[in-house]
Amino acid sequence: MNALRRARLYHAHHRTYTEDLPFWVETASRYPPPVLELGCGTGRVFRALREAGRSAFGVDLSPEMLRVLRKEMTPEGEAVPVFRGDARSLGVAAASLGLVIFPCNTFSTFDSSGRAALLGEIHRVLRPEGGFVFSAPNPLLLQEIPSQGGLRLEMTLPDPAGGEMRVFSAWERAGTRFTIRWVYETERDRCACATTHLLEPPERTLKALRAVGFTIAALYGDFAGGDFEPFAPYLVVEARKC
Repeated sequence: MNALRRARLYHAHHRTYTEDLPFWVETASRYPPPVLELGCGTGRVFRALREAGRSAFGVDLSPEMLRVLRKEMTPEGEAVPVFRGDARSLGVAAASLGLVIFPCNTFSTFDSSGRAALLGEIHRVLRPEGGFVFSAPNPLLLQEIPSQGGLRLEMTLPDPAGGEMRVFSAWERAGTRFTIRWVYETERDRCACATTHLLEPPERTLKALRAVGFTIAALYGDFAGGDFEPFAPYLVVEARKC
């Protein structure tokens, strides 16, 4: 299966998740433009921001993901403000952004050295008092669940190429690493992908933010503004550049 087909299946799966969209749109309304979305992928959050009238642009490493995003948002082929790039080296002018967001639990896929480079770059491109907001799986919760979860059917969805797609998931925890595997099974093909999260204690993450010059403005356990606590589903952090 080629990378573009994978990206299309990924989009068909993840576009069903909408719980966090009001949170990102509301967050963007509280900061001056523009907003940069890191890891914009196929545009699930990015599209919501643009449709809400936010001045947003996006970056992603995958050209195939960006190709799907552009096709979904502008079937006529008009320009969309997204570009291919590495979040640790954006090539964006210093102090030029009002807000940087990192949705979709991607922040926790960076190891310690990667996070240090990422946070330094985000701090560089933000204006004073600019915001950095990200979501991650709650590492305290993931340390408490069973160390393995066997493959199970999550949902059945339309295949973008016609027919049905079945989505399966499984997970495994080894020490401080939590890996979730997705399997997409259609009438014509099958593919698997995996994402590994580093289960770093929240205190260490907050310390790393402060070390590069951020203050912690808010800490949530979900996208409705609930308190962060050990059994909350997420760690959602809103930080501001000092």
